[in-house]
Amino acid sequence: MRLLALALATWPALAAAQAPASVRAIDWKNHTFQQGDQAIKLTNGEWSKTQEDDSFSESLSLVGVAYGDVNGDGVEDAVVHTVYNGGGTGNFDTVEIFTIAQGALARIGQLPGGDRGDGGVDGVKVDGKLMRLTRRGSLASDGACCPSLTIQEVWRFAAGGPTQDAEAQRVAIDGSPSGDYAALRKAGLASLATDPGQAATSLRDAAALQPGNAVAWQELGLALMKNREWVAVPVLYHALALSPDKAKPAVLYNLGQALLALNHAAEAVAALEKSLALRPGNAPTEAALAKARAQAASGSKP
Repeated sequence: MRLLALALATWPALAAAQAPASVRAIDWKNHTFQQGDQAIKLTNGEWSKTQEDDSFSESLSLVGVAYGDVNGDGVEDAVVHTVYNGGGTGNFDTVEIFTIAQGALARIGQLPGGDRGDGGVDGVKVDGKLMRLTRRGSLASDGACCPSLTIQEVWRFAAGGPTQDAEAQRVAIDGSPSGDYAALRKAGLASLATDPGQAATSLRDAAALQPGNAVAWQELGLALMKNREWVAVPVLYHALALSPDKAKPAVLYNLGQALLALNHAAEAVAALEKSLALRPGNAPTEAALAKARAQAASGSKP
């Protein structure tokens, strides 16, 4: 009984000693992560499993950890980036946010991941309360292996979890294409109605030649929207940031149309309302806004 009483008396102290003092005390390289319905324990930042018939191998790797008080509660948080391969060519990024709550590690949010050129994550940094994410984006002419766009996203923690500061996005085109801006633009606009994928290729090269040209980015965004590519949205946000005030209503209108086509009705409503406020009475914007509001209310897809 004396031994039992001693054990019971010392148990709270032992538990407190074992509780992590901060997220920096977590051994992330040997941490157990939840991947789908699997609990996967890393060893020195890596895990792999080969099927008994050697048909394929799975793997999970720790890419990096960034620290900062992203939710503003005075306790440092960890933004943890891992990448999973299920045995094929895809490498799927996961970016999770952890904190210490009531003496235990708690997962409080997640940023959208991706697969290589289809929104794959290159890295995450914490800047004060902001999470800065570098993402890769592909155009129709790119292979999944070889994305041509680099997208800088800014995320902040809100009451409902991480929220994106979409207007802070920045897009860059990798590589230095040769050619004449006017000729590339003319070729892109000529094929916009019949072959938006080819139009996007030409207009991408045109935008790369004049990276500060808001019109070039808006026209690239239109081609991507017509080709139903998700990168139309960050490209149009970038065009919006570059545009003079008098051009913003048109860019916001196109952004709203792109968001609506990609089933982001609530964001489309916000963009179209801004456009209409800057250009009251514009009939196409009013019609698009009515459609976006109806879609947002019903949850239906276009």
